[in-house]
Amino acid sequence: MPRPRVGLSLLPEEDLRDAQLPLFAAGLVEALEWTLDLEFEATLPPWVEPLLDHYAAEGALYGHGVHYSPLSAQFEPRQARWLEQLSRAVQRRRYVHVSEHFGFSTVPGLSQGAPLPVPFVPGAVRIGQQRLRALQQAAGGLPVGLENLALAMSCDDVWVHGEFLEQLLAPGDGFLLLDLHNLYCQAQNFDIPAEQLVLAMPLGRVRELHVSGGSWSTVTTAAGPRPFRRDTHDGDIPEPLFALLAFALPHCPRLEAVFVERLGGTLTSADEVERYRAQYRRVHALVAAHESQGPGHGSSHG
Repeated sequence: MPRPRVGLSLLPEEDLRDAQLPLFAAGLVEALEWTLDLEFEATLPPWVEPLLDHYAAEGALYGHGVHYSPLSAQFEPRQARWLEQLSRAVQRRRYVHVSEHFGFSTVPGLSQGAPLPVPFVPGAVRIGQQRLRALQQAAGGLPVGLENLALAMSCDDVWVHGEFLEQLLAPGDGFLLLDLHNLYCQAQNFDIPAEQLVLAMPLGRVRELHVSGGSWSTVTTAAGPRPFRRDTHDGDIPEPLFALLAFALPHCPRLEAVFVERLGGTLTSADEVERYRAQYRRVHALVAAHESQGPGHGSSHG
């Protein structure tokens, strides 16, 4: 397979656009991931759609959803409307594939942004499989996939996450969007080597990787306060994530794209902007170095 593309998760905030412009100018942005919900909910700045159209014409535009909530127990009219909007979006421009998040973010009358975990039980698997079928139908038959979750209910929940994803994805031959910072959060919060969590995922299904930063909070436990890693996309990429990316690349034989994520409105100084650009270039160089090692380097699992 060709070398995976390296790209950006596009958002409409001006600070992020200004930080990314030199990366575009240098030809380092080989693909875009677009959060489809943004065009469902708001008027976009005039520069966004031509950029999306350009990458769509190049076959390098990847769709990502955040509010479908595929594991909500009850299917609501809101979700039906979301699928209708998705159907119109994929008819408007060409996407390589469409992904969503594992978990649920809505219950009747309440919608939250961050997806939450669900127990690995037959009912949840059945609902997830049904929702993925509906997602693929709305996406016009495009490949559809799920992103692994940063949150977990317990250490046992962390270890079965890969098998849960496999059972959800297998019936429709769906793909896994492997978010390495989400894995890093679980590794930090449950004191598990991150490389072991990579190998516990169905890596043969990985078509896309995410790399991002986050933040720390403090939570209260029976043993007292402790740090808690959060996938907030508002900070630098942690140093261990570069090694984790280098570890994961040879284990993902179907990988097509690696995306760097960052929230808009979070680059508040010139130093932060320069670090953001330098980290993107570092990710790009790591993927290029993986290519230079030649076919057959490493092994695949899952």
